Amino acid sequence: MIIKERTVPQEYMHLKCLLRRIADSHPKKAELETLCRHRKWGYLGEEKTDYYTRLYDDRDTYIFQALKLPHKAAPFQIDSLLLFPEMIFLIETKCWSGTYTIQPNGDFRRSDGDEKVEPNPDAQARLRKEKLEQLLKDRAGCDLPVDYTVFFANDKLQLTNTQNLAGPHCKSAQLIRKIDNLRRKYRSGKTAYTPDRLEALAQQINAWHIPDTYAMPAAERLGLGRGDIQTGVQCPACLRVMTRLPKTWHCPACKTFAPAAHTRALVDYMFLYSRYISAADASVFLGVPDQLAARRLVQAVGAVKLERGKDTVYDLGAAPAVLAEIDLD
Repeated sequence: MIIKERTVPQEYMHLKCLLRRIADSHPKKAELETLCRHRKWGYLGEEKTDYYTRLYDDRDTYIFQALKLPHKAAPFQIDSLLLFPEMIFLIETKCWSGTYTIQPNGDFRRSDGDEKVEPNPDAQARLRKEKLEQLLKDRAGCDLPVDYTVFFANDKLQLTNTQNLAGPHCKSAQLIRKIDNLRRKYRSGKTAYTPDRLEALAQQINAWHIPDTYAMPAAERLGLGRGDIQTGVQCPACLRVMTRLPKTWHCPACKTFAPAAHTRALVDYMFLYSRYISAADASVFLGVPDQLAARRLVQAVGAVKLERGKDTVYDLGAAPAVLAEIDLD
């Protein structure tokens, strides 16, 4: 049973929206494009993990995708977590491509390009495992064994110096064999949870999950000011700024008409600045001088009206039309 499903990462959406809104000549453009591309690859790798873990989607198994759990130092993330009656299994997914040379300390150095170094994935996975074990012990008194693996999602990944490869790891369908072997191993032990007890533990873990928020806008986090961000409703065909006409938007450059083009602009605002928007802010960002008209556009996407003292704002994070625009492409 899938308890928590994976969604498009907010970090990717932050970067995607930002790239639509900064000039091609901006000095950070290339860096941001690289970050965005890597985050997209990571998500695609995690989706490949989901393909295999869904094979265990039955009454005896609880599956968590993209889990964020509390820790005394800082919250930690788990790419995939499976709860079985006999064990708990953590998966650390890596979607690297190209050729990497494994260093004596377990780090991965790319050897067919920029020689970028990726930290030891086994050390990352073990640290997450240890944090999870402590959390389960402290908050749930859980004594189920916890195991893990590093899953290399890209079959085209080439590794050299594999004698330095530490810890459990696998590719593709090897993941299924590894899980099945571990389940057989732990079934021989004395610890096994009943269906009711396992379900209760799954609900506890789900309650611990820390949802993503829109509290860290990309522009602010990356040191960009409002002057770096282009405002206006962009054409879905050519990204030029559109002109508002009665009941629609028109692009003077490519002549496209798009009645709902403001929806994507509101997605950009949510990820760049805040999930809450006032009529005044909408007027400025959408390029609609009439605040009443700007407010109608915000209300049209289904944003929820909230009163904050004397101020009125609208929650874009609760707007169905805005949420429908959050995708990988």
